[in-house]
Amino acid sequence: MIVEWAGARFQAGTMDAGTMFRDLRVLVTRSDVPGQWVSHCLDIDVVSQGGSIDDAMEMLREAVAICVEDDLGEGEGLPLEGRRRAPSEYLETWGEIMKNGRPLGDVDPARVQAVASLLRVQLDLVVVPIRPDTPKRLGRPSAESPAFACM
Repeated sequence: MIVEWAGARFQAGTMDAGTMFRDLRVLVTRSDVPGQWVSHCLDIDVVSQGGSIDDAMEMLREAVAICVEDDLGEGEGLPLEGRRRAPSEYLETWGEIMKNGRPLGDVDPARVQAVASLLRVQLDLVVVPIRPDTPKRLGRPSAESPAFACM
């Protein structure tokens, strides 16, 4: 069986320890609540909020980290696989901003209505034999090797 995650391919049973990355699309928009921003991870349909763009992104990083932890705790498959995506209109908005938007540093912050970004998830893998006579499978990293880091 071939395992694929974010473009990286591995042959199951021969997988070695290593690091995999996945870039998740993020859309940050002004909230209907004054002074609040909504951050939406489009690839796994997770939403958070904060008092600024940076705060909203930080809250989303924490929410995505919890999703990764939950998926690792399930012990089946790779984290974040099989989760539903955001509705297509959000994905289209993200694409339009990426195509036609300007770098955030070039815009007056008071005029910003929406931000398109990427959130990189890093997953450090270890291989854990279940029994000597069974193929290797993905396992949880040890305490010395963090399971993930969101940047």
